[in-house]
Amino acid sequence: KALEHCGQQYRYVADVEVEADALTARGYKVFIMPQCRAVSDKEADAIRRFVQGGGLLIADILPGILNGHGTRREKSVLAELFPSPEPGVVNRIGQGKTVLLGDKLKGYGYAAYLNMQGWGKLQGRHQVLAELLHKEAGISPRVTVTHRGRGAMPPTEIVRFTSGDAEYVGLLREYFMYDFKPYPVTVRFPRKMHLYDLRRCVYLGQTDSTDVDLSYGAQLYAMLPYRVESVQVKGPSAARPGETSVFAVSVAAGAGQPGLAVGGS
Repeated sequence: KALEHCGQQYRYVADVEVEADALTARGYKVFIMPQCRAVSDKEADAIRRFVQGGGLLIADILPGILNGHGTRREKSVLAELFPSPEPGVVNRIGQGKTVLLGDKLKGYGYAAYLNMQGWGKLQGRHQVLAELLHKEAGISPRVTVTHRGRGAMPPTEIVRFTSGDAEYVGLLREYFMYDFKPYPVTVRFPRKMHLYDLRRCVYLGQTDSTDVDLSYGAQLYAMLPYRVESVQVKGPSAARPGETSVFAVSVAAGAGQPGLAVGGS
């Protein structure tokens, strides 16, 4: 996956995209290679250009020990990008940087998935990558979830989707955490907009934050540049089975031009 400049979002990048120089052409800041044993020569060239040009490359294991067809190489095709085998050491390559995580995440899968003992067994390992991105690439979350009480809280997945001037934010606790109790949290958004809780159909005001109890249920918010005053649905008063019915939906906004959006009032 790769992290880009604009919006600090991540995207999954296919091998053919890497070969086509997408890492450099699209302005990505960070490229993360999880368990990437097979790397083609063309991919390797593109990755070198990305790092030399100022990108941050993060891998858990030494990537490229297999070629693009899955055949073992004598040594990794990207070995020169990782001169230090020590976990967590930041290597400066050209204008960019590389990091091997190594055993920094050791036991994460066992503690979280196989043992099914929950997030308390992760011992902060889920924060390793976030701290690395902030320190070495200046990347911080645009949406944050902060525990209003004492102590830590389970990791929460944050998903963002933009549609024109509207933005949608979803929150979901990791399903394998086996901790279903609610936690009082403050959710902070990138900027002040008209905020809607779509699951409860509640308008939260023109704000950049909200307090909520976050449990195992998903949360979904809409950030709109206008307040929805009313929604009108017009259509036939009756319909017959098998026939197509056409409905027209219109939105009246307090200010601004409504786009493709969802909201409640």
